[in-house]
Parts: sequence; C-alpha cells; structure tokens
Amino acid sequence: MMASSPRCGLLSVGLVIAWAALAATISAQAAGEGDEGVAQLWNSTDLELRVAKCFGTKDYNQVRISVVSYSATPPVANFFDYSAQFVHRWTQFYLHTAIKTVQPGVDTSFHVGADIAVRLPAQGAGVAGLLIADPCVHSPTGKEWISCQFAARFNTIERIPALINAFAPGPDTDFWTISGDNFYDRTGEISADVFKRVSLAAKSKI
Repeated sequence: MMASSPRCGLLSVGLVIAWAALAATISAQAAGEGDEGVAQLWNSTDLELRVAKCFGTKDYNQVRISVVSYSATPPVANFFDYSAQFVHRWTQFYLHTAIKTVQPGVDTSFHVGADIAVRLPAQGAGVAGLLIADPCVHSPTGKEWISCQFAARFNTIERIPALINAFAPGPDTDFWTISGDNFYDRTGEISADVFKRVSLAAKSKI
C-alpha cells in the first residue's frame, strides 16, 4: 500500500483488483435493497474472535479458538483452557484460548459468548483464501506510526474491513489472513479499531 516500499508493492496491485471486485460485490448486494444492502457489509461485533488451524503434533481435525478482550474474565465459562493478560506488549488485552476438535468438511458449532460455526476443509481438498499483507490505515484513534501514502485515496480504514466482510464469510472462502506488519501498530489501538469493523462471520473463518 506504500509505493515507496517494495514489500507493499504487490499488495498495492492486489488491492486495486480487490477494490474493483469489492465495488461489484457491494453493488450486487445493495441492488434493490437501498442503503440496507450496503450497511449489512459493515456489521461488526465486540467479540474479538480468532480461529487458527493447529499444526505440528496436533491432529488435522484440531483448531485453536481464541478471544482477545479487555477483561480477565472469559466471555463464557468452561470453554477456554487458558486465560491470561498479554505479557510483554499490549497489556491492556487478555487472551482466552483453547484447542477444539471439529469435523472436517462441515460446520462445527461452538458458543464462545456468541454462537459461531467453524468449518475446516476436508483433508486433501482444494481451498481458496483471502490474503492481505502489510496494510496501513489512517486511524480515527489518532495513532499513526508510519506515513500511509494511499490510506486516504483508497479509504483503507473502511475498505479493508469491507473487503474481508464481503469475501471471507461466504462458502467459497476457506480462510483469510492479514500477514506481515498489521497496520504497523505498536500499541494495539489501531488493530482494535480495525478488527471491531470485521464481522463475526468473517472472524469465525480460519
């Protein structure tokens, strides 16, 4: 997203394509529905959920389900194996996490303070995912650690979450990721603001 950075060059090209696809998706969903059709893409939740595939010694059918919160109390009792405050950085947050078993190829339901459905692709099946790397934004929190050259032009603070909300929850997307320097955030405020704009349906994906 920063033309001066070779690491971000590929993302700039990818985002241009993604913005065009997103515009078409928004237009299609909003057709005949007025402003409500567009507004549905912007629904978010206060439940900061993360779902990750287990690797290493873990069986294929195991996933890690985590919630990041501002409270030491887990969002639901008797679900998480570990709850603790962040240790070295971003100590305003608490991590609640557990490894759970799912049935590959179908939805597995959990209650983590809200009802979610987690789907792990069948082992050996093809997958499709949404990849975003090194994004930056102009955050309404007032925090800005680097110059984000195209943040205003592409309205990345709104369009990155909208892109995720448009593509990630659907049945044709198996996973999504934001890799690299997530918003170049040093203190956690920018990340919290961006991720609260991402829907729970999207956060339920790996």
